[in-house]
Amino acid sequence: MLTFINGSYVSDDFLIKKGNVTINGENIISAGSGEVSGKTVDLNGNLLSPGFIDIHIHGAKKTDIMDGNADSINRLAVFLASTGTTSFFPTTVAADTESILDAIQRVRKASQKPQGASIDGVHIEGPFVSSRRKGVFDPSFLRRPSTSEYDLFHDAAGSLKVRITAAPELEGSARFFRHVLMRGGCVSIGHSDGLEKDAIRGLENGANCFTHLFNAMRGIHHREPGIAGAAIDSSAYTELICDGMHVVPTIVRMVFRARDPNLIALITDAMPAMGCGDGDYSFCGSSVHVKNGKVTEDDGTMAGSTLTMVNAVKNAERFADISLAQAIRCASLVPAKAAGIADRTGSITPGKRADLIVMDYGADIKEVYCRGKKIYDVQNGNNENDTDKKGV
Repeated sequence: MLTFINGSYVSDDFLIKKGNVTINGENIISAGSGEVSGKTVDLNGNLLSPGFIDIHIHGAKKTDIMDGNADSINRLAVFLASTGTTSFFPTTVAADTESILDAIQRVRKASQKPQGASIDGVHIEGPFVSSRRKGVFDPSFLRRPSTSEYDLFHDAAGSLKVRITAAPELEGSARFFRHVLMRGGCVSIGHSDGLEKDAIRGLENGANCFTHLFNAMRGIHHREPGIAGAAIDSSAYTELICDGMHVVPTIVRMVFRARDPNLIALITDAMPAMGCGDGDYSFCGSSVHVKNGKVTEDDGTMAGSTLTMVNAVKNAERFADISLAQAIRCASLVPAKAAGIADRTGSITPGKRADLIVMDYGADIKEVYCRGKKIYDVQNGNNENDTDKKGV
């Protein structure tokens, strides 16, 4: 057993409280008690937070989910732990069926021997999305939703949770959404040029989330709310890339005022340049350029991010003027609920996995524990690229 003492913790109702937290092996066994069991970790007045959960990430440290092997994906998982991410959903891009299947199978293999952040699922972003809102995706790989193709993806994932981004206006989407839900998956509406009515139909057929709100979707017009307007007006979850570039701070603040914050899931949408600094890279088969943390193609199209989850938390707190505990909730329990894994992680709750961060009240990370094991300690050297620590 291990007990965290002499500090505060983020409770399961996301208030900051005094008290001890005890873990046994991979699980939390008590929170808020004054009792001490086993060895102790002195928090020295710091805060114990649930680990962050990134349900939309394509890579980091030059590892691309589409071509990384199990070993490189696990090295990526160790790096992510240094940024506060204790669980993630490796995310594919639009490609041919075989390439997506290969990526899922490699992710599944990596998940079986976790070394850093846990891999609790896979996010299939595309190929069933709109060519009008393709983002960086190669349009030649975009196609109508196919239940039989989804079954191949689902079966390749094994016990991993499956999320899939799809556009609700495409032919066959209603049946497709219902099929994914029936097989235990989650549908997120995104990369869509649909109208409000299309989004509503998608929600009625089982979608529970919107992929990176405002990005790669029809925006709001005062006579046609579009996908973005439907998302804000809905009771579904919304992903948000809180780097100040994909969605500027004013809009972030507006979203938090307009929506229930408990429905906003912070994500990174990070690509292989995350943690590597400025320079030229390749992503989705295209040359991309990173300058001051912003990733663009030659024509200026944004192509993922270099954001980390800890910086998403810091930015959300600052941009939206919310509490640190609320920002942490948007990076932990909310994405866990959106992805269907809140029964195992996402909060400091007895019985859940001991995925924990020791941080100060400025959200600077001191230590990270995944499955009860210390994965990162700032005193032993920081794995983060210095430029990334600056936030936006």
